[in-house]
Amino acid sequence: MKDLGDIHYFLGLQIARDETTLTVTQTRYLVSLLQKFGLAGAKPVATPLASGTLLTATDGALLSIFLLMNGAVSHDYGAALTKSLLYYEAQRSGKLPPHQRVLWRGDSGLVDGSDAGMDLVGGYYDAGDNMKFGFPMAFTITMLSWSTIEFSSQLKARNELSNALDAIKWGTDYFIKAHPQPHVLYGQVGDGDSDHSCWERPEDMTTPRTSFKIDDHHPGADLAAETAAALAAASLAFRSSDPAYSTQLVSHAKQLFEFAHDHPGLYHNSIPAAKFYASSGYEDEMLWAAAWLHRATNDEIYLDYLGASTNTGGIRTSFSWDDKFLGAQLLVAKLVLESKVPDTGTWGQYKSQAEEFICSCIQKGGKNVKKTPGGLLWFLEWDGLQYVATASLVAAAYGNYLSANHAAIHCAGVTVQPTDLFHLAQSQVDYILGSNPRGMSYMVGFGSNYPTQPHHRGASIVTIKKDPKPVTCQEGYQVWFNRDAPNPNVLVGAIVGGPDEHDGYIDSRTIHVTLEITLSSPSPPSQNHTLPQQSPSQNNHIHCPSPLDQLLAQSAFAFVSSSFSSPSVDVIKNQVGPVLVAKGDEKEEVKAEPTVVIPQQKPNRCLTCRRRVGLTGFKCRCGMVFCGTHRYPEQHGCKFDFKSLGKEQIVKANHVVKGEKQWI
Repeated sequence: MKDLGDIHYFLGLQIARDETTLTVTQTRYLVSLLQKFGLAGAKPVATPLASGTLLTATDGALLSIFLLMNGAVSHDYGAALTKSLLYYEAQRSGKLPPHQRVLWRGDSGLVDGSDAGMDLVGGYYDAGDNMKFGFPMAFTITMLSWSTIEFSSQLKARNELSNALDAIKWGTDYFIKAHPQPHVLYGQVGDGDSDHSCWERPEDMTTPRTSFKIDDHHPGADLAAETAAALAAASLAFRSSDPAYSTQLVSHAKQLFEFAHDHPGLYHNSIPAAKFYASSGYEDEMLWAAAWLHRATNDEIYLDYLGASTNTGGIRTSFSWDDKFLGAQLLVAKLVLESKVPDTGTWGQYKSQAEEFICSCIQKGGKNVKKTPGGLLWFLEWDGLQYVATASLVAAAYGNYLSANHAAIHCAGVTVQPTDLFHLAQSQVDYILGSNPRGMSYMVGFGSNYPTQPHHRGASIVTIKKDPKPVTCQEGYQVWFNRDAPNPNVLVGAIVGGPDEHDGYIDSRTIHVTLEITLSSPSPPSQNHTLPQQSPSQNNHIHCPSPLDQLLAQSAFAFVSSSFSSPSVDVIKNQVGPVLVAKGDEKEEVKAEPTVVIPQQKPNRCLTCRRRVGLTGFKCRCGMVFCGTHRYPEQHGCKFDFKSLGKEQIVKANHVVKGEKQWI
């Protein structure tokens, strides 16, 4: 360490000398801080976080208060959102555009549709395979469009709105191609059995690219209605930026809804090769499509269809690519809250059923959703995080609708506020991003500890741009699938199936249950899910405490997460691995600190920049917390002044602990 002479005090750190050593202290900084609040004569206090370094006015610590309290920055939800959109680009089929950002991918599927005399080039591969399944793909586009509609301002603030619209358009352009006539819709390209028997990159796949369709003689109301929902929702996303394209999308959506209405039936009966995504029914897709078409057109015919339904779904146990009842219930409940339909009869059923699901998620229902020991909502073993992300989406969206209409939910006699729904969504997305017993981010490429072996052909085989030699069908399995090493290409933004019901997880591409990556699986979340509307250095106006202003921002990632389902294959039982406790970005065993007198709790975070705040934080009397950078009462919508968290904690503490001198 160098003696800096006259500038030995800089930015809160002080280099003190004695006869034999140089010591890093903060005496000057700590004294000035305590003097500021008239506490220079107060007793020393332990830090609220478990630490071996205690702060006093006379014995400086090795780490600064800022690093100790604010250095452990919360999840970068904006980065998670950016990464989740990159995942869509990794799943693209067809001729890739010049602005493609996932550079290890190449052009693929360039003759899709040729067997039927059609151009079906484009769209998205479903998962770690090279299949294009139209049913889950349409659900993906519906959900991504929903996220863009709800959070367009936040996406724009992060310069991600154009990327989100690009992701939607890559899907809707394909659906327009796949819908050449009012009563014809191509719903699949590729044969699942053949495709799954090979482990090949999409760029040099050799399996059959058979095209499958539904028509007047081969109905599929579920497929047609879900595609109608996707196009109707997408039309809203493009309404302001591309009105002509929005109108085109609505036109296709109307035709597909009419096709579905006039030709009921399950699409997998017409397309037996669609067995990997067999549908459980079509009534939910019809309601889902009607709800989106009403929102897109304001045409009463779709509202009448919703009101005349004799099956509103009941209380659902999940929301997924196969079950859209809850989504339809939520959209109708929005209409009830806005007094566009009465809160009685069928309309009231939609709303009460949606709220019962939410109550079960926040553990205040008649039959609550199971949770893992680490706090993750647990729905199903296969691709579990998909259901977590959609549940987070439901909580975030409905919290927003409640807040906008000054309403609340009543769960078994208990009033649940919009902020309660926000906390639920935040807790689930935080789990996905690393706040879990394993300290692991289940989003690939996010943080320093994430899955390295996603079950994904393209990611697990060296990119064709480095080695253009074709990888044959079985060579892929022998050389790449069975290789116990990280994938050569990082599938940034993808979220794996997730942990088991005991928070256990094994990072191996051979385990489909937990390592499967699919288009309609989460990418949380939201999850994930804060999307700051300004950078931490900006002192933008903050309204306090508008209950769900932050919900919109902090749930944008959860919405995008829910946009990303899994083919049915043999389930391999996951095992429970060693459990570690996450602390910041590291994993370590946390031991009790006997000298800390302030009870440990979840750290407060600045409402603006989401950094952890401790003694240097400022707490508004309305409950909002800010860091020192963003503590500006004149820009805060609360009539009360701030009070220092440091002063609050120091006054409470009375245990004297003298910190040891730190030598370097």
